[in-house]
Amino acid sequence: MKNEKINKEIINIWKEYSKDKEENMPLFYPDFNKNGILCIGCNPSLRKDFISMKFDEKDKNKINKLINEEKLCRLNRKDKYFGKFIELSEKINIKPDYLDLFLYRQLKQNEFKNKIFEEKKKGIKKNSILNKFGEKQIDLFINILEEDLAKPKIILVANAFVRYLLYERLKDKIIKSFEEKGYDVINLNNRNIPIFFSSMLSGGHLDNDSFDRLCWLIKKALKETKKD
Repeated sequence: MKNEKINKEIINIWKEYSKDKEENMPLFYPDFNKNGILCIGCNPSLRKDFISMKFDEKDKNKINKLINEEKLCRLNRKDKYFGKFIELSEKINIKPDYLDLFLYRQLKQNEFKNKIFEEKKKGIKKNSILNKFGEKQIDLFINILEEDLAKPKIILVANAFVRYLLYERLKDKIIKSFEEKGYDVINLNNRNIPIFFSSMLSGGHLDNDSFDRLCWLIKKALKETKKD
């Protein structure tokens, strides 16, 4: 199994905290593309190929198939989600990698949030409380970041909901430098890494001019990081 330690932890989270025996298979990670741009999203979508795949920690073939399918999706320029990140990575000449804050596969955000919050909240509220299932997923994500397992040169957070949750948990590691540089910096494992916060790249949320401006700023950050 690729990324074996992390994926075993994902299996343990699903075994312990998932309430539904017919739960969908979670996101399992292929090996990381280190020294690239780490694109952080909220949660994986429930793709047609994955709908019939219910959680079964004993079925290693199914898990490996999911990992391989995930890898293929991430290489597909025509993919509705990954395609725009691939375009961005080609413009800045650096390979992309991906992490999701949560691992639960679902298209509908309301249904997804019902799985991770103690009770349903509309929008992003400071008094929204994650349940144990949600907390364990975000703890794993934070651990991957803090141990610098993906070793990114640049981090891109392209989701407002994720931005809010990350700031709540990593504010002591984020160095505010936007007014000076046009981006902030996050300290991970004694490395200062430029971090960008953006609207979603897919689905027309970011217009072409804003997309080009984001690419320019990331290129600028890469040059400045080399100088340091």
